[in-house]
Amino acid sequence: MTSYSDCCQAELIHCKDCKVLKCECQFHASCITAKRSTPKRGFCKTCWASRSTYKLREKNWARSGIIGFTIADYDRLLKEQDGKCAICEATQLQNFDVDHDHKTGVVRGLICRDCNFMLGKAKDDPIILSRAVEYLLKAGV
Repeated sequence: MTSYSDCCQAELIHCKDCKVLKCECQFHASCITAKRSTPKRGFCKTCWASRSTYKLREKNWARSGIIGFTIADYDRLLKEQDGKCAICEATQLQNFDVDHDHKTGVVRGLICRDCNFMLGKAKDDPIILSRAVEYLLKAGV
């Protein structure tokens, strides 16, 4: 599939990621070589933004102690969880947090921000969480 914008009369370039023929203006200036016939990086602005976002997320996970966890792992878990939080089963448009054991770095699942906050406040302690459940049940909630 080829398409291009009529926004300029510049040369058309194939994006190496989406394989679409696009106007030069769809590439960052730093991506275009002096010859202007091929992009340096080969990715249009849209594809470059996606790739940069993925790499940033993977770096953030690594910084949090989740070593080797990739976007592919995230997508696999999301599919296994039917697109829902592993705890409350909520669905959401924004990304789920990657829940992991802070001592070992082992990923437990994908959870929503509220559930991640809850686990953090309970210090990931099952005893505290069990007491909270007993408390709510006793109160008739």
